[in-house]
Amino acid sequence: PTRVQAITIMLLGEGCAAPRLVELKSKFPIKVGDVFESEAYLRAKQRFFSIAEDLGFLKSRFVTSVVAINRSTGQARIELKFDTGHRYYFGTVRFNKTRLSEQFLRRYVLFRPGEPFNAQKLIDLENQLSSSHYFQSVRVTALT
Repeated sequence: PTRVQAITIMLLGEGCAAPRLVELKSKFPIKVGDVFESEAYLRAKQRFFSIAEDLGFLKSRFVTSVVAINRSTGQARIELKFDTGHRYYFGTVRFNKTRLSEQFLRRYVLFRPGEPFNAQKLIDLENQLSSSHYFQSVRVTALT
């Protein structure tokens, strides 16, 4: 089996000091000495994207994502550089024309313009509007 010899992780961009990302970096689920498993590696990388999106960094990316395996020694070196990019914020919510007043609909919006974007808040809004039984169908989308 190939064992992890070294792990280097760098956080870049506006969110580089975000506590949840810093914690993931410090508690990266793969440790030096572990047997390298590509599935675990991919899951660990995906956590960076999930956390970044939750925090409003919608266009994050790995600028470096390398696993260098030395077959003769059975060792792997992991190098990751994750760039959060720019943070997105909520803007003004717009509703399509409906028989309900905009003031009434705004009661369902639990975020304000200027707050960091959070995908879960959009999902919550869609669910609340759907469960209100005022609509046949509801679709909430973010415009970037």
